[in-house]
Amino acid sequence: MWGDQLGGKLAQTIPWERLAKAVWEMEVQRFLKQELIKVQLRVSMTQEKMEQLFGRVQPKIIPFTGHERVIPALDYLKAAKSEHPMATGKQVVILRDDVSDPRHRPRGGCAGLGR
Repeated sequence: MWGDQLGGKLAQTIPWERLAKAVWEMEVQRFLKQELIKVQLRVSMTQEKMEQLFGRVQPKIIPFTGHERVIPALDYLKAAKSEHPMATGKQVVILRDDVSDPRHRPRGGCAGLGR
C-alpha cells in the first residue's frame, strides 16, 4: 500500500515518466477485478507480520572489492522518487542475480554501484 491506495513497489519506485500513471491505474483496476483478490487498505502491518506473510527479504550481498558502496536497487529507486534523490555517479554498474536464465524476469535482485 502506498498511502491509501494500491501500487506497492511500482508506485514507490518507478518514475511516472517511465510508467504512465494512467497505465498504472489501469493495471491496479484490472488487478482488483480478479475474483479471488480481496483488498483491505489501512491495515496496520508490523515488520513481524510482513515477515510472516512474505518471509524476510534482504538484498543479496555479492562479496567483491568495493561491495560496501553498493546501493540496493529498491533503496535507490525509492530515494529517486523522493524529495531527496541519491547522487548518481557518471559510471554506474547494475548487477542482477537472475541473468543466467532468460525465463526469469527481474525480481529486484539488482544493485547499482556509482562513482
